[in-house]
Amino acid sequence: MALVTLQSFQPEASIQLQAGVQVLGLHERLFQFSWHDPEQKIIWPKTENLPQRRDEIWKHSCFEVFWGEFSATSYWELNLNPSQHWNLYRFKSERSPQPPTPDHTFVVEGIQWAATKAEVLVKGPWGNTGFQGTFCAVTELANEKLYWATTHSSSKPDFHRRMDWQQRF
Repeated sequence: MALVTLQSFQPEASIQLQAGVQVLGLHERLFQFSWHDPEQKIIWPKTENLPQRRDEIWKHSCFEVFWGEFSATSYWELNLNPSQHWNLYRFKSERSPQPPTPDHTFVVEGIQWAATKAEVLVKGPWGNTGFQGTFCAVTELANEKLYWATTHSSSKPDFHRRMDWQQRF
């Protein structure tokens, strides 16, 4: 699996984040995130025993994946963090509806967390048509939050900005 490096909107030299996707078949994608944080600046949510679908995961350190079909305005957003909680939303157009609607088109399975790596298996109608997407992260530090993506083309962090989605799923 080839990994891409995520860029922080605010400069942060001591932390490195990477993400990638592996196509496992017509109906499965394995997303992977890895991080290098030698000074342990990232404040991660505590792991819990029962993974649950939860809102507002993005308010703390988390990883995110956005994807949509090339020709459509609708798209999906996946959020997950080491607490083992996650959510998957579908938007009809950029940031609409609000609040976002939980989606069941795709199924989140097999979330795995290790010391410096996370993987999540997403099953659904990926098919052959091709999806474009991006990998993102929010990292909570002692006095600030950092916003990470494969690219930032706006004057502020905006993960929903499709012109920044450079990956093919």
